[in-house]
Amino acid sequence: MFTTPLKAVKGQSEQERQRKQAYDDLDLLLKDVINIRVDGIIITDVGFIKFVHDKYPNIKIVLSTCQSVFNSYAVKFFLEMGVKRITFPRHVSIKEMIEIALKFPEMEFECFLVEGKCIYDDGSCRPLHSAGVFCMDQWEYSYHKDNHADFKYNEVQKLMQNEQIFNYRNRLFGGRQNKVNNWTYVGCGICAIPQILKCPNIVTLKVAGRGYSLEEKYSLSRYVSRAIQKALTGADTSDMKMMGKEELGMPELCDLHRRCYLPLDN
Repeated sequence: MFTTPLKAVKGQSEQERQRKQAYDDLDLLLKDVINIRVDGIIITDVGFIKFVHDKYPNIKIVLSTCQSVFNSYAVKFFLEMGVKRITFPRHVSIKEMIEIALKFPEMEFECFLVEGKCIYDDGSCRPLHSAGVFCMDQWEYSYHKDNHADFKYNEVQKLMQNEQIFNYRNRLFGGRQNKVNNWTYVGCGICAIPQILKCPNIVTLKVAGRGYSLEEKYSLSRYVSRAIQKALTGADTSDMKMMGKEELGMPELCDLHRRCYLPLDN
């Protein structure tokens, strides 16, 4: 982003020089992008959004999910900055997505339909994956009341139940190497497709494939493609749920909503 030194100094500060060099390098990349006729680019940084919009107004700016747009105020902010498409973060419900999208018919939106069920949103992701995905470790927890009172038995039971559901949601199979019906444990949202199709400016359904093999990415993409075609021919939510049960294995997970990435609100 653009920054201002706290104290005025003669000439450029080191921070300013580094910033200018970074934007000069990015500008060279943008020229290459324009030469190969790329229609748009995905951006997270607010300063770079302004730079691209001001200097290259014909490039379509797609806001990355790493910006974590959770409400209509954020959409309005980025719309005024020249953003043309926004990728919803993974933890916004389908009801919220549709409500926000319908308020801004001039904005295009994307949402994830199949994803890895990470407990963190992309905009809040801080682990260094090169050091291991320690965000998926099984941590021990301690619970305390803000008034320092003791827990009652039924409260302890609810806490333990909640912890068990949390672990089931994120790490049911114990790792990506374990599969059921040749599928890894992915979060699925195909039951929401009939609702999404009613919202004309949710234009792209994304498949999160980071870390998956090419074969797995191909299988997930084909699964989503078949689900979309099924919904376009009139399949309703119950039909989509049946498809997920048959293809993904462990139909009990669909009944318990433990595989659901975009659970329906009804």
